[in-house]
Amino acid sequence: MPSRLSCVLGLLSVFLAAALAACASSRPSNNNDGDGGVEVDAPSGGGFGDVCDEDADCATTVCHIPPGEMMGTCSRECMFDCPDGFACRTISQGGFDRRICVPAGDTFCDTCQTDEDCGDDTDACVQLTAGKFCAIDCFNDATVCPAGFSCQIVASVGDTTRRQCLPINGVCCIDGDDDRHGVGGGCLDADCDDTNAEVYVGNRETCDGLDNDCAGGIDDNPTDCAGAMCELGQLGYFQRAPDMCPGAAGCQQQPAEMCGLYTCSGGGEDGDECATSCDVEVDTKCVPSAHCDASACLDDLANGQACDESSDCESGHCQNGFCCADGDCCSVAMDCPTYGTFEPVCDTPSTCQGSRGEAVCNANFECTTQNGVPDDSACVPTVEANDCGWWRPIYCAGGASQTAPACPTTCNSHADCDAGAWCDPVTDTCREDLDDGNTCGTDDLRCKSGHCENGFCCASGDCCATAANCPASYSSPPVCTSPTACDGEADVATCVASICGTAQDVDNDSACTAGTQASDCGPYRPVFCSGATTQTPPPCATTCTSDSECDTAAYCNPTMQCVPDQPDGGVCQDDAECTSGHCQNGFCCASGDCCANSNDCNAYDQAAVCNTPGTCQGTKVEGACSPTFQCGATTVQDDSGCAGIEANACGPYPPQVCGSGQAQTPPSCATSCTNDSGCDLSAHCENGMCVPDEGQGGSCTLQNECASGLTCVDGVCCNTSCTGTCMACDVPGSVGTCAPVPNLQDLDNECGALSCVGYYHSWSGDSCRRKADVPGNVASCNGAGACRTQAQECGAQTTVGPVTTTCHDDCQNPTASTCTGTTPGSCTNVNPGTQTCGVGACTRTVNQCQNGAPLACNPGSPTTETCNNIDDNCDGTTDNGAFSDAYETNADCGTARVLGTVGSDQSNTYTSMTIYGSGDNDYYRIPMTETDDSCGCGFSTDEDYIARVSLTVPADAGSYMICMNTNTCSWPAGYCFEVAAGQTINLTQNLDGGCPGGDSYNVYLRIYGDNPPGFECSPYTLTYMFDSGHCF
Repeated sequence: MPSRLSCVLGLLSVFLAAALAACASSRPSNNNDGDGGVEVDAPSGGGFGDVCDEDADCATTVCHIPPGEMMGTCSRECMFDCPDGFACRTISQGGFDRRICVPAGDTFCDTCQTDEDCGDDTDACVQLTAGKFCAIDCFNDATVCPAGFSCQIVASVGDTTRRQCLPINGVCCIDGDDDRHGVGGGCLDADCDDTNAEVYVGNRETCDGLDNDCAGGIDDNPTDCAGAMCELGQLGYFQRAPDMCPGAAGCQQQPAEMCGLYTCSGGGEDGDECATSCDVEVDTKCVPSAHCDASACLDDLANGQACDESSDCESGHCQNGFCCADGDCCSVAMDCPTYGTFEPVCDTPSTCQGSRGEAVCNANFECTTQNGVPDDSACVPTVEANDCGWWRPIYCAGGASQTAPACPTTCNSHADCDAGAWCDPVTDTCREDLDDGNTCGTDDLRCKSGHCENGFCCASGDCCATAANCPASYSSPPVCTSPTACDGEADVATCVASICGTAQDVDNDSACTAGTQASDCGPYRPVFCSGATTQTPPPCATTCTSDSECDTAAYCNPTMQCVPDQPDGGVCQDDAECTSGHCQNGFCCASGDCCANSNDCNAYDQAAVCNTPGTCQGTKVEGACSPTFQCGATTVQDDSGCAGIEANACGPYPPQVCGSGQAQTPPSCATSCTNDSGCDLSAHCENGMCVPDEGQGGSCTLQNECASGLTCVDGVCCNTSCTGTCMACDVPGSVGTCAPVPNLQDLDNECGALSCVGYYHSWSGDSCRRKADVPGNVASCNGAGACRTQAQECGAQTTVGPVTTTCHDDCQNPTASTCTGTTPGSCTNVNPGTQTCGVGACTRTVNQCQNGAPLACNPGSPTTETCNNIDDNCDGTTDNGAFSDAYETNADCGTARVLGTVGSDQSNTYTSMTIYGSGDNDYYRIPMTETDDSCGCGFSTDEDYIARVSLTVPADAGSYMICMNTNTCSWPAGYCFEVAAGQTINLTQNLDGGCPGGDSYNVYLRIYGDNPPGFECSPYTLTYMFDSGHCF
């Protein structure tokens, strides 16, 4: 029987001597009597789970006190054999580590690395698609698995079959409505309503009576409802209030309201509502047929109506207080300034021509004289003859006989130009000041706003034509803020009123790329975002066969897809497809004939009629689609019904006949010629007057301006038709005679474009670019009546054309002396280095490039794993094969392996035993028998013995535990010792013998893994010896 136990670690021996009685079960004392020890009472103290504050309080001598607590509960040491609700864990307490039973935590669907990270001893850490997660044991009760999970068999430990609750769709998320939001490490995010798949954190808020984004508000700022808007429609400008959101019924569009004579509030279609006033006299907020007067938009005035400025008139001319086309305007003769005086009248201010006689107001409501004689003296120096466009205006001279003054055609500075214009230094011509958004260099005087910045005109700040012109500081890259909705945002540069600004948090989904998962769609394949700028959450695949399989607000279309019911104006086939429940004329609406636009209401149309032939005015009835998408009839202006009807006989002049236009003005009789039929055969009608035909070399624009036998070519009267290539009649020195166009000129663009394929410009990085084709407006003549050749034009071409050859970025370099002249570009193959792939024994290294293209790196082939510290099967883990030894199975006392018997002073050594894999226990029984029959102890009459055991742990094993006792396969506290990796422990136990011999004993050993990894395929070394001849 044992009397003392001692441990030696490495070269250091620590002897723990104790005398044991024949049936002793507690730790031995230092009593070194040779009589075999003393009696020890049975264990006493608290039971498992009782309150304690130290080990001595518990029958198991194990008191578990949680960190930070003063009191604990009685536990026990364990080897993964704790009761339900407890887990076997290594606890540091009292200065040493030991494995005891502790309360198990709720870890279902938490991420993990090993089984010890999960719940109690029966819960497992399982590998799923997205990583490792804690499952829960369901071996004895499959009903513990929640919805979406099933009880499945997982990898077994030894002979034990394990069943765990695993997700049906492979995603560890406790989710009652299959929207991938709920509780668990596999969830995309939290869920505030796990019974509705349309409600979860991060969802897009829509108008449906739900708190879709779990932000605490129902339908707060729904993203699917349209805001307030104002725009130009077929009937004019109109505004519409923001959509209403009544809840589950969805967004409700509001009726449109016409703006009347006004545009949108910002002018044109700018703004979200109708303007209700204009800016004093500025017309920008009035429709084209109206003007601003005293901050109100009024209809433009017809000729003969009283006015105070030109913008009041349909004709755009207000003079003498009335509207007309030109000169002094009037309503009746008495309105004319010279009425009753027979004073001269300036009839035609543009040519400073007048007459003297009785003042009358003609049919065009313009003041003129009747039976008058020429007299230009009324065309005084204050009468503007021509505003000369953007040059300064010219005026009449006041003489009795005047000629038309001429406008300037060049300028030297801005001062030579009219207000609101600038002098273009390139062309020396006056041009209108530039609107905001036009390029201006750095010259503020070129801009209407007087401000030029960033190369463009605007009112202030950095100017632009488009947002792309703004500096980079005005924008930021997009981010994906809601992957489940494929929704993102970015700060975007804006160009509003040609001024750079920043629109923050603008919808931009491009950061939600094709690698961003939006939903796993339950058992279906997952769906991903697209990377497009504007995206909607991608739907999961589904089909239907009838309306009953769709939502109450949807129907099953002929393609077996569920689609939402159509709003008013949507295309339909029956009432069930409409939100309104009414389908007529192929569209949805509340009642009657439905439509999407006015073209759907043609049955209501009536032909145009001429109501007032004298003024060519008429109307027609048109079918119109109302804002509620219902057909109706409306009367609109349409003068086309007056086509061909005589409006005025005009006396001696040709009668005036109405045209076919829809919007006509009353026609007026001619007072001068309009074509050659009113002139002599040797004259033509020019600027309302008959003038002689031009001779050879004279200027012309039309053939009738040239004398007989001459042809109007190149703006001059030519001796021939001059139709040859690169021939012209306006060549300096030969004007009027057909002659060759000078070299490098082609004002008429006769020489067409030329291809420069085969002519190379240069290398641009890795790309060879040829010369650009010569466009038709650049190709020119050669001075000999022909166009220049391809070699001439392409040889002189300097513009870069398209890429013809591109070398691979990494595997090729451009070849010198190529891509020039007519030598095409070529590439030289290179290799930048090597690349490595594969793991373990499959690692391979090859070149990055081969023959000018990337070379694939292919790992080597795996082999069967052997215990050699090499990853032979290339799975990233070394020595993970199905290893064992010849001494298995010996996992408990009942299957303890009997090792070779040793006699007096004999020993045995074993070098092929292993602890492999995790959880392996080796139990041994070693028979030791006295063979020398010695009793030579001198003063004593008996003989004692020492059982010696030595264990050497493999270097990569972590640490092992070894327990030793004699004649019993149990180990009370103090009979087990930890051995670090690569270390050797020597155990001894004193045995009290009798005399005469022979004494015999059975030494029991238990060897198992402790600190990670706690197992190793390499063998440990076990040596034991029966040391006799001792006297204690």
